[in-house]
Amino acid sequence: MEVPPNTGDMDLGAVATGERLLELLQLLHIRAGRPAYRTMQTRARDLGLALSKTRVGEILNGTRPPSRHDLIAFVRACDVPAAGVEPWVRAWERLAGSVPPGSRSAEWPPGPTDPDERGEPRHPHTATPWKHSFSGAICSSPTVVDQVVYVGGADGYLYTLEAATGRQRWKMQTRAAICCRPAVAGGLAYVGSTDGHVYAVDIATGQDRWKLPIHLARQLGNHIDSTPTVAQGMLYIGTSDRPSGGHLYAVDASTGEGP
Repeated sequence: MEVPPNTGDMDLGAVATGERLLELLQLLHIRAGRPAYRTMQTRARDLGLALSKTRVGEILNGTRPPSRHDLIAFVRACDVPAAGVEPWVRAWERLAGSVPPGSRSAEWPPGPTDPDERGEPRHPHTATPWKHSFSGAICSSPTVVDQVVYVGGADGYLYTLEAATGRQRWKMQTRAAICCRPAVAGGLAYVGSTDGHVYAVDIATGQDRWKLPIHLARQLGNHIDSTPTVAQGMLYIGTSDRPSGGHLYAVDASTGEGP
């Protein structure tokens, strides 16, 4: 398509049920010209996203709600630009967050398995073995969320790969090595870099949402190499601010506002 489908009249902020979100996804598909299931699969693959024909059919037939990854892949395969994905993701997050902990709602959120091309359940841990080569050393432990691997490199990049295939989705550059394990919550990936900044990165687009300078760490050349933790809307991260001994920072996870 030469232009993205019109979504201006889709009030995603008012979506309150999984059924309504599926209706809007079906409408989006219609406005995108009703691309075939295989076309949707190919478009997603070309963007570095996994989307099976079976999952496309389930979303369009309303038989199973999408995972976060399915949602992003489906919307992008309908020619919605990366900048237009966030409202869809936020609608999904509201619905997923409305289910009480421990609940197994029949409608939302989707369960932990994805079907294969034949429609059979596939456990997320049965991915085919793979190896991905990088330009430099990998110095952080990986984090895996929603079938996506997040890992930091000595070259200063935060990388994301498909857990099932090892295909790279996007990478985001900082100015020094990333040695801490990334944290993922609320549609953002959080990492501390040895350049003295904490970064929050949009997992749908790979664009940094905000970055926070930890002044002592930056000025003294010390490292932010502890793993960040997100809880109750706050991001917690420790630093080695020698010679002052170090600090534990708590900042707003959405904005990076802090002390």
